[in-house]
Amino acid sequence: MKANFLSPDSPDAGAVLGEEGVVFFDALFDAEQVARTREALARYEREVLDAVPSAYVDRYDDGTLRSLLDLHHYDTWFHSVAHDPRLMDLVRRAAPWDPVLYYVETFPKPPGAGALPAHQEIFTVPVEPPDFVHLWIALEDVTSANGGMAFYRRSHRLGIAPHVQQSRYFGVEQALLDRMASLRIEPDFPAGSAALFDCHTIHVSGANESDRPRPVLVIGFRGAHTLVKSDEEVLANCVLRICREELGVSYELDDDLLAKGNAEGVNRVLERIWKDYGVRVSPAALGRIRTPAALAAHIDAVSAGDDHGKGAEPR
Repeated sequence: MKANFLSPDSPDAGAVLGEEGVVFFDALFDAEQVARTREALARYEREVLDAVPSAYVDRYDDGTLRSLLDLHHYDTWFHSVAHDPRLMDLVRRAAPWDPVLYYVETFPKPPGAGALPAHQEIFTVPVEPPDFVHLWIALEDVTSANGGMAFYRRSHRLGIAPHVQQSRYFGVEQALLDRMASLRIEPDFPAGSAALFDCHTIHVSGANESDRPRPVLVIGFRGAHTLVKSDEEVLANCVLRICREELGVSYELDDDLLAKGNAEGVNRVLERIWKDYGVRVSPAALGRIRTPAALAAHIDAVSAGDDHGKGAEPR
């Protein structure tokens, strides 16, 4: 199926988003805006990144950047871009609620980067009620050869689909994707074009088989009426995700790490916590900190200075 790209000021955006779960926009950024955004990302890496907490920087095993999160918290340029009245008006026309900024991210997808499993943003993003959208803006011509984006039209009507562990990430069960194959669409995105999609819409990012990075800018908007879960709940869900990724099994917040995980995997969890949050937890301490929820509470307490101090190991 051929994708229909709308003008950014199209009055049809809301109807398409409601029906399809995703709407495509042509030339949301012009060539000058694309160039300015790419330069701002390069400047961010040169001048800002060293001061950004590691929890907001994700890297591949070789140190190459996988993603940069919450850019607007650390650089006023990205805060201004995300609040551009033109973008806010676009979302306001498309969504049936008044938008406020939620996050600003980038995914450079370097040459050789693999595909991400099909997933829904709502699976990991803590907003209640789940009224938010994801604005994905291509900063390079994007095709299936360099990490294209595919969407499953109308999948936003499913609620939260079953996700299963797939390597480092959780993804939608293949059996469901097979049943929805006729609804999959993977358009080519000229630089500056964009996709706006519902938080329930299933989408997948392909592998970059080219010799150039595939940079994009992503801006999340949520309804002004929504609530973001507390910092403690967000931290707990981050720790839970680390446990799932490193131990390779499904965990809930109150599951016993030692009962369901192996020692090697638990050590990887503790290494990730040290790397991402600067808090050391010794294996011996797991006698009293046995669940993802307890780990998150300990990280929060140490980070706030209520325990042994940043980087301390509980005895």
